[in-house]
Formats: sequence, structure tokens, C-alpha cells
Amino acid sequence: MAKAASYAKDVINNSGKQLMANYEDIFKGENDLCEESLFGWRWTAEQNNYTCGNCLTSELAMKGFETYQCWGDWTAPSVDLQDAFGVSPLDNPTQRNQSDARRKATMMMAGDKYSYWWQDKGGFNYLDFLYDKEYAPGSNDGLQSGTGANIAKHLYGNTNDHIKTFGISPGQQCSSLNTHVLRLADIYLVYAEAVIGNNNSTTDASAIDAFYKVRQRAVSAYERPASITLDQVLKERRLELAFEGDYWFDLVRMSYYDVNKAMNIIKAQRRNGYYGLPDLYKEYKMNNVWNVDESSMYYETNTPKPNVTASIFKLPLPDEDVVYNPHLLEDAQHLDVRAEFVY
Repeated sequence: MAKAASYAKDVINNSGKQLMANYEDIFKGENDLCEESLFGWRWTAEQNNYTCGNCLTSELAMKGFETYQCWGDWTAPSVDLQDAFGVSPLDNPTQRNQSDARRKATMMMAGDKYSYWWQDKGGFNYLDFLYDKEYAPGSNDGLQSGTGANIAKHLYGNTNDHIKTFGISPGQQCSSLNTHVLRLADIYLVYAEAVIGNNNSTTDASAIDAFYKVRQRAVSAYERPASITLDQVLKERRLELAFEGDYWFDLVRMSYYDVNKAMNIIKAQRRNGYYGLPDLYKEYKMNNVWNVDESSMYYETNTPKPNVTASIFKLPLPDEDVVYNPHLLEDAQHLDVRAEFVY
């Protein structure tokens, strides 16, 4: 932990990088080489070949979002992630908690509009896309997401947006939008977690400052705390890095020292969908009426929770290796090599 903190602090102090002022700007094409990105995948659509370009818009965007094929209508953010952001698909869009700027940049929900997508149409309107065929002739009919939201991160917009940003057209499953692999905000939170170490919390000023810089960017009203807990840091990582491929590995890391906690987090996740959301959203779009009928619009609880065991956090040993060396299945034995052998 001490070494992790030392290396993270070195990056914070000496990388020459700094946090972008606005969270959503990190993921716009014009900021592919932004001052927050430590390294990332640099793609190009120039050869119109999906093996050379970023294909995430095709995989995550809804059908009709872009001229080229998209099939992400059902790749929906979990209800559990919405809970973490403090929002619900049953919230009236005019009253929804908008305190965390990362929510809208991460997932689109009823009432959301985006000026940086579909610029040739005056911006992207989520409900118009779902229910206005003149506005979005290629879309599916109505809401397809069972959780009332769709992924917003990693999308470049439509062909016009791509040409405006990169000077070239995208291709089939192929864009020039960068994929940030490691951002400075990640390192700030690594540092805060490492300083906490094997404790539950810390009052260390430098760790608090690192945590505060990340959270305050997203929640402008957030005040600097006197202490931070490990759970706060881990939740902040989930919100900050959602859909960037980190949360699973955070849980795996947790399993090394508290496997029951890691398993219980997964077991407790709300991963099912809602009944009645298409009717709720359509009525709001067509008649500007937000009327939640609790008898038909509610979270589905019949699906069994996942069967989670400690084994999910480790890759199994290959069968061939076990055949040649059955001792691999035995409990690991601690050996102090320096005390046992003389070199």
C-alpha cells in the first residue's frame, strides 16, 4: 500500500497532467489527447476497417443512433448503478437529482438532451429519439432498455459529428474516438485508497485532497470532508470510472482481503429491470404527463439473485496443468525462501 501511494503521488506530482474542468468533455472526440489521459487506445477510421477503429458506438448505441449499424438498445446501465448515482427511472425528469454531472455523461435517461451529438439536428434528445420517427427514422419503436436508461459514454454521435470532429467519416464498427485506458482521476483515487491502506478511513490531508478534487468536479456543491472512508473511495471509483472497465477489478482486489464483502456486494446488486417504463416514458413524451402507476410500474424482483461464490474472483487452473501437477489443487503453503535457502 505504501509503495502504491508513493508511485501514485509521483504521477500526480510529476506527470504534467491535470483534471479536465468538465467531466463530460473527457469523452468528446476533440479531447482524445486531453490533459487528463495518461494513456489510451488511439483509433483511426481512416482505413474504414473495424479492426483498426473504435467499435464501441456500434456496440453501445441504440439502433438508428448512427448511420452505421448499432445494436446497443438492450445494453442498459443497471438499476444498481442508477441507485449509486441517486437516481431512478421512476423519477420525474424535472425533479431528478442532477447534482452529479457524471450521471448524464455516463447514461441517458428520460428528459436528457446532449448538444454535442446530432449537431446537424440541433442536438440529441433521448425521448425524441425513442418516440419521434421524423426525428429518428432508424430507431426502434419506443424504449427497449429494461432499466429505463442507455449508455452515453463512449459514443461519438452521428456521421456528421464524426466528420466535424475528426475530418473523416466513420465506418462500419469503426470510429476515431479514443478509449481512455488510464486517467489521472483514477490515480487520484488509487492514491486515496492506498493511503487508507488497511484502515477503514483516514484524515490524511493529501489523501482527502485527492478524493475531493475528483468528487468536487462532478458534484460542485460537495464540501471538503475532514476524513474519508475506504467505502467512500470505492464508491467514487465506481461512479467516476463507470463503463471504463474498472469496477470488476476493484471487486477482485477487495476479494483478496474481504471476500465475503465482495460477494455480498454482487449478491445485493439490483440487476433486474422495471415493468411499465415504456408506457411511462411514452405518456410523458406525448402528453407531458409523468404519472407513475405503482401497480404496473415497479422493479422486478422475481429473478433469482446470482449464485456468487469465492471462486468467481479467480481464474481456474487449466486441466492439463492439474493433471501434470495435482499439488496445484492443494492449499498454498507459505515459504520464507530467504530463511529456507542459502544463496
